[in-house]
Amino acid sequence: MTSGRFQKGARKLMAMQTAVKAFKPEKKHDVDVPALKKKFLVLSYHDEVEEIIITFADLLCEYNIPVKLLVDLTQRQEWKILDDTAVICCFLSARYQNSPACKNQLEYASMAGAAVVPFQMSKKWKPTGWLSSITDGRKTIDFSEIKKTNIVSKTVELIYELRTIVGKKLDFGGFEGDFNCPIPLEELQESTYGGKFIILRKDFGDSHNKVLRMVHEWLGYLPVGYNIEKIEVVFNSNRYRMFEGQLMSAEHRQEQAAFQPNLSIEDSQEERQNVLDKLYDLAKKVQHNRRVRIVRMWHGCKRSILPNLLSDGFATLSILDSGWFGSAMYLTSSAKYATNYSGNHECLVLCYVLILNPFPVVASDAPSTAEPQQFRFYGAGNYKSYQCHYIPVSPSSHGKPSDYRPPAEGTLYAKYDELAVFQQSDILPQIVVYLK
Repeated sequence: MTSGRFQKGARKLMAMQTAVKAFKPEKKHDVDVPALKKKFLVLSYHDEVEEIIITFADLLCEYNIPVKLLVDLTQRQEWKILDDTAVICCFLSARYQNSPACKNQLEYASMAGAAVVPFQMSKKWKPTGWLSSITDGRKTIDFSEIKKTNIVSKTVELIYELRTIVGKKLDFGGFEGDFNCPIPLEELQESTYGGKFIILRKDFGDSHNKVLRMVHEWLGYLPVGYNIEKIEVVFNSNRYRMFEGQLMSAEHRQEQAAFQPNLSIEDSQEERQNVLDKLYDLAKKVQHNRRVRIVRMWHGCKRSILPNLLSDGFATLSILDSGWFGSAMYLTSSAKYATNYSGNHECLVLCYVLILNPFPVVASDAPSTAEPQQFRFYGAGNYKSYQCHYIPVSPSSHGKPSDYRPPAEGTLYAKYDELAVFQQSDILPQIVVYLK
């Protein structure tokens, strides 16, 4: 930083460094957060943009990214941090280029092996001289439109861009888990639907074989006559960013009273709790470092609609009916059950689904003697503030092949399940299994 406003802002910046706890973040969550590496992400900037950078640093620390600001340090202390810096983000401007302090920081970090990520503060200004010699040819992140009014919503996108640029140079522990792409993004090919994909093959090495083994385990036994043609990993950056944003929102909301289940006003309270426990057990099978519940679910669909699903997201089409348990997007933890909705020679899509405040549907909501149109939630939206409906089901006594509803005997007698989700941003597709 330069010295123009440094003295005035020193106490504020020191307080910020203490508050963000870049070295020792508090363990606030139920899920263990992986220990941070010894490497840091340094924000190098001129003090003209001090206020917005401090806000940005604070937000990065909320994602457990080990941020460092070079504030009120001796030269030796600064060098020590830069020696242990994995990534240095330089916020480009004319004043940054003319600052000896900024030049020393960036040149030293670059020579020490840190990955340099330029942030463009103005689309009209371009670096020259010493600064262009370091930043030319590097992928630049556009920071010109970032303001205090939108930085919170834009931080997820900025983190994703950083992760894409620097790869494994830094521990981005803020979003780690099974929902991340299981194959390195650089190995994926561009698809026709705006995302990326790769066909998993045994002869492509350990990374492919590991994912193939997991997918086959999640699939379980398919119906007789159903065979696998191929398995693809899919990734759409827009859908991924939406999922991460929704994940953050869910973390904040799950602490609010409005999003707590209130079964005291419902019948069959014990049975409804059994339904919730069943869903929560599924969530325990998904590994991640966030403090929300995420479940792994299957969706059966036709090949003809797959490109739209992967590019534009899920939609409530109500093609078969208006929705027995709500007008929603339906998924299930059973790949075998999902084939009822795909048919042979079609697709099964493995998705990760956020669970914020699920409503447990039981037999009294869909009596065995009632027609589907008489079900409590038939064709309806989400119930009250509940984000999704969860329904353990078994074949009904009506004998119709497609008639599955909550068993009157209770959840223990349910053969399959259905999850009715009302917001597409809660769903992240990851694997496509093509059937033949």
